[in-house]
Amino acid sequence: MGSRPPRGEGVTRRKILEAAIKRFGEHSYEETSLRDIAGDVGVDVAYAHRSFGSKKMLFIEALEASSERLDLSVLEPDKIAIYLVERLLAEPRGRVLPNISAFDILIHSVHSAQLSPLLKERFESLFLRPLSSKFEGVAEERIYVVISLLLGFGILRDFLKPPTVTALGRDKVTAMLTCLIHQILSESPLLQRGNNPD
Repeated sequence: MGSRPPRGEGVTRRKILEAAIKRFGEHSYEETSLRDIAGDVGVDVAYAHRSFGSKKMLFIEALEASSERLDLSVLEPDKIAIYLVERLLAEPRGRVLPNISAFDILIHSVHSAQLSPLLKERFESLFLRPLSSKFEGVAEERIYVVISLLLGFGILRDFLKPPTVTALGRDKVTAMLTCLIHQILSESPLLQRGNNPD
């Protein structure tokens, strides 16, 4: 007779995780309760708690399961801009649920005081550290500007949806963002003058 799966693992646990991803991808951390998630699956809240430990631990697992870690190790620096833009525009957007990505989860709960240290660490591990290690010698402020550009465009495209942005074709967006990232990360005269107005 085959061995039983560990407690909390299997089909039901997977359904709870998927329900959590959907909830956290559409509502803030504070607006979402473990009871809501358990109710979406039709299980007792105590079972959901036993399976994941707490709402915060379930949030962490939902974020982790939805995240696509940047693999910059094999890329040359001049290929990284196009890689980042392609990841931003990738379809389907989510790894677990097609329409919900880690970006959706982060945006809905970015203002949470309870999650602030966790989200800061997640931001640094997913974006800042991989990029900083690949562009040694590039000022950290430029790395932040690149990340701000990508996050800002993602918010416009996926949440605010102004017609000017949603009407842009994929090729045009790719070309514009890639060009901007290359310029931000380069030691261009324009940027040098910006740092030294005299």
